[in-house]
Amino acid sequence: MYSIGIVIFSPFAGQMNAKLGGKRNALQISVLVLGISIVSFGFLAFVKNKNAILTLALGNRLLQGLSATLIYTTIYSIGLSYYPE
Repeated sequence: MYSIGIVIFSPFAGQMNAKLGGKRNALQISVLVLGISIVSFGFLAFVKNKNAILTLALGNRLLQGLSATLIYTTIYSIGLSYYPE
């Protein structure tokens, strides 16, 4: 699901970057979302329903793919702005 999330959201990463208010805000928000998604995996141990666990786990992985796409795009953009050659 992580890779599928990256493939789905990669074409829209530039647009999402601009809507989030630029490189710095996009990086901060995407790292925050990634952290929340990782921490929420720990709370899946308290869910009793197997279908809910599967759905939440797959949703978390998709969310991690989204945030990873924004992180990769933003970091490359920041790197190119500091080292244009």
